[in-house]
Amino acid sequence: MEPNKYGYIKDGKIFRNGFLEFPEREIGDVKEDEAASIKYFEDRFELAKQKVDDLAKTIDEATNKGSFLMKLVHLRKQLSEFDALGDYEPLFETLNQYEVLIRELIDRNRAKNLEIKTALLAEAEVIREIEDLREAGEKFKDLKQRWLKTGAVAEESREEIEGRMEAIMNEFFEKRNAFFESRKQELEEKTAGYEALIAKAHALLEEEDLQKVDAEFSTLIPEWKQLPVVPVKVRNELWERFKKETDALYAKLDPVRKQRKEEKRGAVTEVKQALLEKVEALAGRADQDAVKEVKALQEEWKKSGRLPKGQFKEMADRFFNACDMVTERAFLYRLTSQKVKGFQQKSEEDQLKSLIRMLRELYNRDMNELNLYRENAEKFGSAFGKLVDSKTDLKERKVQVKKQLLDQLNTELRALA
Repeated sequence: MEPNKYGYIKDGKIFRNGFLEFPEREIGDVKEDEAASIKYFEDRFELAKQKVDDLAKTIDEATNKGSFLMKLVHLRKQLSEFDALGDYEPLFETLNQYEVLIRELIDRNRAKNLEIKTALLAEAEVIREIEDLREAGEKFKDLKQRWLKTGAVAEESREEIEGRMEAIMNEFFEKRNAFFESRKQELEEKTAGYEALIAKAHALLEEEDLQKVDAEFSTLIPEWKQLPVVPVKVRNELWERFKKETDALYAKLDPVRKQRKEEKRGAVTEVKQALLEKVEALAGRADQDAVKEVKALQEEWKKSGRLPKGQFKEMADRFFNACDMVTERAFLYRLTSQKVKGFQQKSEEDQLKSLIRMLRELYNRDMNELNLYRENAEKFGSAFGKLVDSKTDLKERKVQVKKQLLDQLNTELRALA
């Protein structure tokens, strides 16, 4: 019985006729009756046609047609084993035509890919000569992405071109890894000094002898400054750890330092008190030797250290006022000697009177200048504020000294009378 030209029934089995290079094959059993069974497998053939049509349409619309080659090959194999009755030869012809088309496109693309990869190889040769390994590494990463995005080349060229690129990449990354491993080892050697200093600071926290801790603590910061340069991020992390230890040491040493500070203040106070007494002992002298002594005492004052602001101001005001009194008196004596004829031959009382008259003239002149500075300060406001204030302060100090000296001379004159 041969109810379909593409197959037949035998012993309750349905067979598909052979075609092209494919032999006949059993595709199913007769179920209800022969006509219905044949009709079922004829209808199934429409599925095969639909698969071929769908693939052909997809290939026509695709940009990268080469990617459908394996799907086409798989569909051909499926059709050779498909359980259906129909004319398979036109379907295989369609698949063959598309395969020819795809393989031609693949060949052209592989030739183009070979050109691209050859150019990328040339670029790789240039990159591996770059001395900055970080920069070269970034460029190689970008190049590798472009290499991977580029399709395969022809089989006969694939092994050579892929091997060349792999060799260049391996050589570079082995070189880079060795370099950074060396850098890592170098950094570890450098940071060892930091770690040792942090450990030293921590060990001082356990030391009970505070005098010893204080002496060694003073060396920590200078030692830190002498350590080799490391990357900023690493140095900052190490500094935070080091600072934590030193802050704890500051707290531990606070009582000792307060005590030493008080002792130092006491010593400075004694020195400055002695200098103050020396300069005040010069009061009443107007000779140049007294002026020289004042200058020497001022130098000692500068070198003798500082006191707390409140305490220092009171003592400093007395000291420098006494200095000014000596130098101002010497200046007044010298000026009067030059201006008043026969001054040296006058009696002590007449000399005092001459000094008082000269000093009043100087005092009045300074007062006039002081008033002028004050008027300018009000007139110009903040435009020349600092300059005017500075001159005003200086002039006020001179006026004050002259006023005190004038009182002192008048007192001496009254004592003589």
